[in-house]
Amino acid sequence: MSDEASVYEALKNEQTSRINFRDGSLYLQLTSISTAAGIYLELGSVQILYAAMLSSMVFSCMYFLNDYYVSRLGRFFEQMPETFRAWEKYHRTGLGYAIQKLLRRAVVVFTFAVVPIVCAAALSAQSLNWTAIGVLLLAMAINAIGTLASRFA
Repeated sequence: MSDEASVYEALKNEQTSRINFRDGSLYLQLTSISTAAGIYLELGSVQILYAAMLSSMVFSCMYFLNDYYVSRLGRFFEQMPETFRAWEKYHRTGLGYAIQKLLRRAVVVFTFAVVPIVCAAALSAQSLNWTAIGVLLLAMAINAIGTLASRFA
């Protein structure tokens, strides 16, 4: 196997493991959201929404960091010789890829943006600890700015 082929295989394995970890963090966040919603609906405990917001911060950092590296590796593969790019081009063409990417973005926005905002609104409606809500919202805003900045780096 040539040096280029071995580098390609190693980087492709790295990309695959990062995709799996990225998707795993999304699934963990969806699980934590559904658990928090179940506890909230069953017990009426509003404090569980703090945990939902906090888990959103943690899992979004994990998700977006790995998504950043997956994207960087994808850009690197675009610069490889044509023999290695054939599969990459085939995988990224077609309507199915565009629909999949659109659905993934919708799920990510819902999971990491809409749910924490809904939690903050529910907490503020209960007139709970405004300082804690403010700190969580500030941390989420910093997290969002950091992840957006990393996407354009």
